[in-house]
Amino acid sequence: MSELLTPCITDCNGVEIWFGGSSHHEMPDARAFLIDSATPNEQFAFLRQCEYIQAIDGITETLDDMNRPKRRTDTDTGKFYVLRSVFLDRFSAWYDLKRTGREWKSKGTSTTATQVKQWIQNALLPFKIPQRDMTDIYNQLVVKCSVSDAPVEPLAIVTSEDLNTKEYKRPPAIVDGFLYAGLVIFAAPAKTGKSFLALDLCCSVAEGKPFWNFSTAKGDVLYLDLEGVEWRTQKRLHAIGKKKAPAGLSHAYRAANVDTGLIQQLESWINSVENPKLIVLDTLQHCKGRVARGEDAYAADTRFMKPLHDLAISKGIAILAITHTRKSNGFVLDDPFDAVIGSTAQYGNSDAGWLIGGKRDEDVKTFSAVGRDFEPVSFEIQRGKDGRWIFNGTTEEQQEVFHRNKYQQDKAVAVIRQQLTGSGGAWRVSAQEFLEIAAKETGEYIEVDAARMGKRIRELAPDLLKYDDILVRWPNKNGGVNGRKITFEQRKAI
Repeated sequence: MSELLTPCITDCNGVEIWFGGSSHHEMPDARAFLIDSATPNEQFAFLRQCEYIQAIDGITETLDDMNRPKRRTDTDTGKFYVLRSVFLDRFSAWYDLKRTGREWKSKGTSTTATQVKQWIQNALLPFKIPQRDMTDIYNQLVVKCSVSDAPVEPLAIVTSEDLNTKEYKRPPAIVDGFLYAGLVIFAAPAKTGKSFLALDLCCSVAEGKPFWNFSTAKGDVLYLDLEGVEWRTQKRLHAIGKKKAPAGLSHAYRAANVDTGLIQQLESWINSVENPKLIVLDTLQHCKGRVARGEDAYAADTRFMKPLHDLAISKGIAILAITHTRKSNGFVLDDPFDAVIGSTAQYGNSDAGWLIGGKRDEDVKTFSAVGRDFEPVSFEIQRGKDGRWIFNGTTEEQQEVFHRNKYQQDKAVAVIRQQLTGSGGAWRVSAQEFLEIAAKETGEYIEVDAARMGKRIRELAPDLLKYDDILVRWPNKNGGVNGRKITFEQRKAI
């Protein structure tokens, strides 16, 4: 028993560490033990093999019975690192831990989470580890030991023959032009009328009437108004001109979050109605679960958004998740959607994004929609005194405004204008030369190679003539007198 009075382990640096006690004293208490084992011999055997401790200080030189130098440390004065990955490997192997669902098993026998936590506590007791770190270690152990009894499904392979011969259906349109089946993030600053717009949209879909100037697919709608109450809904319905709520529109004011059963609640509603088309989550923040300790924001948002996305795609409906944008604090963002509160996983796991932008004290705003299944749209909307958002202008007019704005912001157009101004209204250049000149003017290569640059100029040619009266001439196949050079001619002053 004398060896148990001075238990020794070898740390991760190969240093033998002797813990507490001596041949003249009994082991003081459970602090001297690393693990709660059946017998002292079993205890000592584990100490000899664990090797997950790295000593920092508190080490003193001593001699063994053969006068050989040894290093000894005291658990009360020494400082140590516990190497988590090594500890988790050795600890789970020592107890042969497995976790299926919420059930723990040790060496094939059922045990409890409380017992596992106690084993961890005993194993690390000498090292005075904070309780928060103990909780982190337990959570990491859960991940490490979790197994599934369900068989792993094989990959659903889509072959090239499938892609070449089968006809795959596009997501159905809920609002023609900018709302299709899938998960959509709808963001705007606080108190700018997002809920009014969403309610108006829900009524339009439930009635099958146009939303603004865009046609809708009639169907059942569920509005989760998780920040509202019934009387406020009635007031808003009257404000947008609805004496009665449409028959296909349902509301709920309380719901679970993604971690506690929201997906099952939504599936239950989908299965209970005849023609589900749209679900609105107002707001997304109320639908998220809790972020696990040690889980970063991106991983947490991916975990929350993925089930909503999968549900929308599998059921062929649109889920519109309302959230807020953060204050810009004077910074100009390259991408307006970077202003959406939360990590980029929210937008990344969505099929489309809506954004209301503009000055807070102005009633006229810009509505933008970007998605995987439609061309980007941006148009002007105006909020009336009743709170309802009105569409300004026809679709064709707004699309023309959007197209012209895109043209005006094109860096290639800016380069052409600048060169024509400095060359007296005529400029001949090859696609490669254009690429190099543009790089000097803008500080970046605006296309990857000359071929792409040539293609871009061809696409810009009609707009160059339309908006700036710039005529583009292309060399003939044999090169002609100008070789392979493109000619830009300014027909009137810009």
